[in-house]
Amino acid sequence: MSKKHIRSSQQWTIIGGPQAGTITALVIGQDDGYTLFIGTNVGLFRSMGFDGKWVQGWERLSTAPVGIMCLAVSPDYSADHTMIAGTSSGIFLTNDSGNTWQAAQIPMSSSMILTICFSPNYLSDGIIMAGTMEDGIFYSDTRGERWVSKSFGLLDPTVYSLAISPTLARDETMYAGTDTAIYYSYNNARAWRQLNIPEGAAPVLSLAISQNKSSDHTLYVGTEKQGLYRTDNQGQSWKKLDLPAACVNSLTISQKGNTLLAATEAGIYRSQDKGHTWEYLINLPGVISMVMKDEIVMAGLVDQGVWMTTDLVDWKPISNLSARSLLGLVLSSQFNTDHIAYMYGFQEGIWRTEDGGYTWNNLESLPSLDIQAVVLSPEFPDNRTIVATSLYGVLLSEDSGDSWQFLVEGPAELASFSPNGEVLTISFPGEGIRVSNDLGKTWQNVPGPWDTGGRILALSVTNMHHYYVALLEGVGETVSIWQGKPGQFEKVLNQSVSGNPVVSLWIPGPVADRPWYASLGNKVWKFSSRRGGSSVQSSIFSDTLQKENILALNGIRDQTGQILFACTGQHIYKSLDEKSWTMVHDFGNERAISLALSPSYLEDKTAYALLLGGSFSQGVIR
Repeated sequence: MSKKHIRSSQQWTIIGGPQAGTITALVIGQDDGYTLFIGTNVGLFRSMGFDGKWVQGWERLSTAPVGIMCLAVSPDYSADHTMIAGTSSGIFLTNDSGNTWQAAQIPMSSSMILTICFSPNYLSDGIIMAGTMEDGIFYSDTRGERWVSKSFGLLDPTVYSLAISPTLARDETMYAGTDTAIYYSYNNARAWRQLNIPEGAAPVLSLAISQNKSSDHTLYVGTEKQGLYRTDNQGQSWKKLDLPAACVNSLTISQKGNTLLAATEAGIYRSQDKGHTWEYLINLPGVISMVMKDEIVMAGLVDQGVWMTTDLVDWKPISNLSARSLLGLVLSSQFNTDHIAYMYGFQEGIWRTEDGGYTWNNLESLPSLDIQAVVLSPEFPDNRTIVATSLYGVLLSEDSGDSWQFLVEGPAELASFSPNGEVLTISFPGEGIRVSNDLGKTWQNVPGPWDTGGRILALSVTNMHHYYVALLEGVGETVSIWQGKPGQFEKVLNQSVSGNPVVSLWIPGPVADRPWYASLGNKVWKFSSRRGGSSVQSSIFSDTLQKENILALNGIRDQTGQILFACTGQHIYKSLDEKSWTMVHDFGNERAISLALSPSYLEDKTAYALLLGGSFSQGVIR
């Protein structure tokens, strides 16, 4: 992202960030103009400024769900502004173009929704269908408010694609593409029967019905490995079409019915003669979502964002869109002078900036993209040392991330350097904690209560091997926080929890001689480093803000004591007395997932935030 793309919000500036990301769903709504929607794992993006050629800007809809797998708009969108989002954890509905959302009542509350399909007669029948990963087909005739299971006769519960006859009111016909077959219903989903398709054709990833089905009976079937098939006699016989691609992720037919587009692993193809011949429109490897509305076509790619055209000839990527599942941000201890920082995430690898956040480059030499944590040596400006944990092991770079080597193989989660950089400690799922005093050449186990199970949520260590550890115990109902040395660990907090708790630690000194702090839920605790020391519970929020949980706890010492900062994603709070808290920033429609203070915060009052989607933001918090 170049400097000309800087945008500001409430005294904070979005400087840059890694572009694009994986696009799982696309839809276009039309009323007075076109409204474009992009669905991603990090939420929903909307543009209402499309003038027929250029997209004026994107906004991330903060009230929309995350983990979006599919989207569909009502056939009567211009009147009802209705859209359904299928997510990794259920179905969500909006009736105002995405401004507000409500969760739908579905048979299995946490079902992963892979596909959504509206009835062409939605205005009168209110019918919507949804295909799930493991729970078959859900059906609603209440405009998406309530859903029931409609899987009788369906022998395969994994439904990748759905299609509804354009003459549903007359023939009651629906189709479902599953992991093993195609099913059809001639009685409005009350029962399903299997269609005979060529052996080995399934999984069926995409379906498209001819707009003239009542006369030509044409159904197109896109498969994962066997290309594209067509039937003109309701499945009695099939023709394998000469599409030069094996994996067909999405199919769409123009409103006039004369153009068929196929989104494949090799790009996008067009046929204007029912699939007899094909034209290669554009080489876009990994197209997984596509939408066509009038002359507008949008294609969503794996890791490469969205491409768009209004004439099927001139394709352009949509810029200024950050839709990556990045989880963390770390700054060089001399960020103000060397301008180096890193972002990382699961399946996103590591991104580096060397110009203060304006441009970011993917570290392509990284041997694993599944990054759990990144820590910089406290001496990074001199030794350029980085340690990263991944599903495949602990990684070390001694040249700012240009090259990497494995220190330990096997899944690793958290990492922490001591303040002097001489002690490196790593947590391993199911294997506890290990420590190294020689930058990973040799390791020792750190015995403690984690040896009997549980998951380590937070980890820190001092120069003198004093450890601070947060542990999610047993089946995930209790968080305990421990401090001390091997053989002398003391439990300082035991708290009942639910969901996915986040613990953040702030240890203000290089040795265990000062009070330290931990956040859990919407509270902060202060602890003494002395064994048997007391703890002080400090409530962050008023009663009206009890639902805001802390994602990141940070702090800094000045001549009067500690200054604490708590980031909840939506807000940043500040405390000067460890008891009362003042909100110092509201991120508005954005959401922060990581907060870092400037190395010279006491002079410049500057902080940096990683926003959901991957934007890098800078602001002043006084």
